[in-house]
Amino acid sequence: MAGSTDAEFFRTIVQRSAVALIVVEPSGVVRWHTSPAARFLGGPLVDRPLQSVCDPTDAERLSVYLHGLASLTTPSTVYVQARVIHGDGSVRHLEFTGANLLQEPEVGGRVLQVSDVTQRVEVERQLTRFAMEDALTGLANRRVLTERLDHELSRLETIQTGHLGLLFIDLDRFKIVNDLFGHATGDQLLRQVAQRIASCIRPTDMAARFGGDEFGVVVGGRDETDVVTVADRILTALAEPIEVDGAPFKVSASIGVATTATARTIDALFQQADAAMYRAKAEGRGRTSIYDVDIAEWLDGRRSIVAAIEGRARQLEVENRRLTEEVRTDPLTRLPNLRRQQEDLKAAVDAHARRGVPFSVAFVDIDAFGLFNKTMGQHKGDAVLRDVGEVLQSTCRESDTVYRRGGEEFIVIFRNTAAKAAHKIAVRMKDKVKRSIDGVTVSVGLVTFDPDVHGDGEGAIAAADQLMRLAKREGGDRVVIAA
Repeated sequence: MAGSTDAEFFRTIVQRSAVALIVVEPSGVVRWHTSPAARFLGGPLVDRPLQSVCDPTDAERLSVYLHGLASLTTPSTVYVQARVIHGDGSVRHLEFTGANLLQEPEVGGRVLQVSDVTQRVEVERQLTRFAMEDALTGLANRRVLTERLDHELSRLETIQTGHLGLLFIDLDRFKIVNDLFGHATGDQLLRQVAQRIASCIRPTDMAARFGGDEFGVVVGGRDETDVVTVADRILTALAEPIEVDGAPFKVSASIGVATTATARTIDALFQQADAAMYRAKAEGRGRTSIYDVDIAEWLDGRRSIVAAIEGRARQLEVENRRLTEEVRTDPLTRLPNLRRQQEDLKAAVDAHARRGVPFSVAFVDIDAFGLFNKTMGQHKGDAVLRDVGEVLQSTCRESDTVYRRGGEEFIVIFRNTAAKAAHKIAVRMKDKVKRSIDGVTVSVGLVTFDPDVHGDGEGAIAAADQLMRLAKREGGDRVVIAA
């Protein structure tokens, strides 16, 4: 008696819990279930077969599951999914996790826990669809079309009869639509193009969007004629204006056709269809081109032309870099020239304005340089200029740059350097010139850039120039720095 009371007590507790449980008799009839289970199943189900609420296509699978559950001799649990027609007419995906308790005297049946997995199934279905479909047009994507090609090629090898073709479809000048009317209009146009392509193929064919304005179609048939017929049908359909937001758009396409008459692998079909499509564009667009030996020769010639053009483009790029460098390089000293100095000075001013990076500028002038040209000739003067440039450059750090401004004048930009450090380097440069080149000294004016004082880079150059002239008035061979 106490055992019966305990069973009733626990049954009451379970009945009022949120767990969806069902007890099914050996005959398949529901003996008992909790309230949550009734909600999942669409209403009371006691004394009715569990299969009676299932979708007809799943009822037999559920019967096999229950039969297998009854044969279990261990306490293992197994599960199955089945669609159930709910009382409100909707279809629910339920997961049944069952255990065989037929041998338990107080149960005597199979106990199933029910979970509503409709949302999970829908998410999985969406993910599967996204993996197989083009999100914009709803057509298959390139991966699915490639799998279909693989399947069809295998089938042809087995049956040794029939024909298979691949169409490459590329819309002509479609970029103009996006540029003039926007991508939203372009997307609407692509969707309608996809619908027209799909309407032109047979149930045994497959259309896919590869991306952008490119589409592909797998066509089966008896011979090449069937493949060309589908391509012509697509061209005709696309020739009719397409209306988007009340405005008609004229669309044309170039179609390349490859068949198993010339290609027996997926890669070969793709390459040949692509080549044929480019031939169709080269011949005037809005037409179909079928891959053959002539296209192969045309493609080889085109590749040779493209290779020659690319080679010439590389030569021009090298030449352009050389000429650009020449324009920015002093031909005598091979130092950066005034133009390069102006560019770098502007960059240093911008870095100072944006990030507070300091820099200093030195104006360097060779003392009494006119005497070299007058007494020893211009050739000797040129040699002195080259030697001074080399000494200045060798004394600077990697982050600094020496420029020939013109005549016997040089500019040095000390990057990320304030007055004290710049002054040490400038003195070192001056001293090395005197030690390295007989009879040659330089005067140096040095400033650290301050926008409030100099305004811009040229203002700093002008200030350094004034200090350099002061150094000369004081006898030369010295560095004068702004106070």
